[in-house]
Amino acid sequence: MGTVTLQVSNEKHERLNLIANERGLSVAHLIDETMSNMLAEYEARKRFENRAKQGDIKRAMELLDRVL
Repeated sequence: MGTVTLQVSNEKHERLNLIANERGLSVAHLIDETMSNMLAEYEARKRFENRAKQGDIKRAMELLDRVL
């Protein structure tokens, strides 16, 4: 497993702690879940873009933006 060191403002860290506590998670787990969601969305968008190249990409992107 890799390690990522992230520096954030004290205010942001406190806010992350509040959210993590509300969800029963550690800040590290909260950030890991958030990154996983971001990566899944990115990969879905890339797959969609590749498929859309065979059609109307502007229309395809409009549809994708509506669901994401």
